[in-house]
Amino acid sequence: NLFFHELFHATYYVPSSVDVNENLANFVARKATLQFLQNDTAELHKFLKTMQDDSIYNNFVFKGYETLKTFYASSQNQDRGLRMRKKEDLLIKIYKESFHLKLHFPKRFKEYNKQILISKNSFFVDAHRYDGLSDSLNQVFNKKYGGNIKNMIESLKSRTK
Repeated sequence: NLFFHELFHATYYVPSSVDVNENLANFVARKATLQFLQNDTAELHKFLKTMQDDSIYNNFVFKGYETLKTFYASSQNQDRGLRMRKKEDLLIKIYKESFHLKLHFPKRFKEYNKQILISKNSFFVDAHRYDGLSDSLNQVFNKKYGGNIKNMIESLKSRTK
């Protein structure tokens, strides 16, 4: 999956669009990995479970992102110290919620969970940077490209020429 992600960066790049580049690379890498593993039932099954976990975890993180966004919007006029304490409490709450996710491979996310408390806002921003557009990309992929990854890549490559 990582190989296909990096290979896509070498194939397609939009200057000054980190979010688009990373979202596309993740999206294409997943689709390419699925194709690559189609004849290896055991590895395909494991990868599909990994993708399910990623989806569950990303949805959890995106919910946390929205919770923090709402918190910031509603607490702009609060005392800075009070606001920071409430933010820390909110991050701890999100962190604790992460242990209740129903995942196939929960150990994969142990270090990610720690980053909620260590990286704080940047953890949530990074998640959006890499996967925030996946639903939109999936819609375009199915509607415009008929679910064909090769057609999608060829179309994107033709735009960079």
